[in-house]
Amino acid sequence: MKETGKPIDKTYLELDLPVPLRYSLEKMKDTLKEIEKGNMPNDFDSNFCELQSDIIEL
Repeated sequence: MKETGKPIDKTYLELDLPVPLRYSLEKMKDTLKEIEKGNMPNDFDSNFCELQSDIIEL
């Protein structure tokens, strides 16, 4: 566990997610990696909205 109290291994947080949510989550992760590299992907807004929609549909 980190000093922040957050777990080091976060894979258990994403177990058994519905396929659409898993897909949109992976797309958002890829988008955030691009932002960390200093790029602003054109699809950020659509990926974010898709992820939020999939979360709401649960």
